[in-house]
Amino acid sequence: MLFLLLSCVERAPYYTPEEAETMWVQDISVEIVEEMPTALRVQFSSTTPGTAWVEFGGPDATLRASPTSSEGTTHEAIVLGAAPLSTVSMRAVVEVDGQRHESLLFSGETGQLPVAVPQLDVTLNTFPDDDPTTLLLSMYVHDGDDVVMMAGLDGQAFWAVPQARDGAFGLGVLPEADGFTFNRMENAANGSITGAVVRTDRWGRVVEEIDTPNAHHFFARPGGGETYWLTSRVGQVNGIGSVIGDQVMRTDAAGTREVLDLFQELEVSVSGSDAVADWSHANWLGYTPQRGTLLLSAGFINTLLEVSLDGEVLDIINGLGAINGSYRTEPPEDAFVLPHGVHWTEDGDLLMFAADASGVVQAMRYSVDQDEKVLRRVWSHGASLGREPTVLGEVQELDDGNIFVSWGGWGMMQILSPDGALLWEAYTEFLAVPGQSHVLSSPY
Repeated sequence: MLFLLLSCVERAPYYTPEEAETMWVQDISVEIVEEMPTALRVQFSSTTPGTAWVEFGGPDATLRASPTSSEGTTHEAIVLGAAPLSTVSMRAVVEVDGQRHESLLFSGETGQLPVAVPQLDVTLNTFPDDDPTTLLLSMYVHDGDDVVMMAGLDGQAFWAVPQARDGAFGLGVLPEADGFTFNRMENAANGSITGAVVRTDRWGRVVEEIDTPNAHHFFARPGGGETYWLTSRVGQVNGIGSVIGDQVMRTDAAGTREVLDLFQELEVSVSGSDAVADWSHANWLGYTPQRGTLLLSAGFINTLLEVSLDGEVLDIINGLGAINGSYRTEPPEDAFVLPHGVHWTEDGDLLMFAADASGVVQAMRYSVDQDEKVLRRVWSHGASLGREPTVLGEVQELDDGNIFVSWGGWGMMQILSPDGALLWEAYTEFLAVPGQSHVLSSPY
């Protein structure tokens, strides 16, 4: 009877790499990627040339695929997305003449993240556990080191690199084909800002640093090697005095030059008795691929500008009390205040994180009639919370039609369905604020 009981005991759901080898898949090895210990490098060979990849996930049959390895008999794939200090179940797969051949399940152990990251407290998640959707976040940390991080919808961070430290800070991050770019800014003793846009490989190793003196807030990279960034300057305005306005700069292989000066494009109006008035306060700069244009938000004057890559102002969209632009909002009480994190949707609507006329921040969506110059608020979310403006915030449409909302200084992030149903929600640690966010279909 004892023998029968022992024979029914199941072994572990995975094997060592050597034990997992089969007739088709040989020489399996697993090692931690030195630069990012939460990533695993899997190498193996196949007895016949074919297309190969690695599938991974939990110990059950629901596994995710890493990028396909090149054809041949020697293969390598990187497994990325597993939690730190976890056991990862994997299988190597080779496809020959349309036929799939695989190893047995084997395991690997991830290491710890190379830098400390703020934790995400997920309070609602309606997505499947094996959904590879990935959050790419720049995280501004008060009295701490800012980081760029990737996390799953479960809130578990599995990739992170320092964005800024030693007195510097950063807000922006963009994914690129071979890695990432993020910005770094540091206030100097003389009042200037030492800035840079840093381009890295996928492991956070610096490939290039682009100087952006006196840069602030965010930047844009359309994809042709050029970088656009915001900078401020003091101008003298008749009847007003010294006023701080903003410029858009462009850096490329030909050097650095100004492409837009808001003093030249907009009428200046300020209130208050400050010795130097902060007038336009540009707080967002982004690139819209489907339109081929830049979108700039000037928060203190409730004004948005759509700009060509050459710096031509194509449209000025005005919110509550703005004296520049010729749009009207119907009804007038739906006009926006203090816009931030502005994005175009695929159908030409505007999404933004902004306040309404009563001073309550929320996610907003406006239809834009550019011929008749009419804005209509067709959707909003979050007004019932009654929250006042703090810092940052962003609203964007995802590829699947869902809406991502970052509440900036309130430390909350949400994903909503197109009809406004809450699908996912998370909070950051105290004093950790999402700067710029991207929702990717996978870590790759």
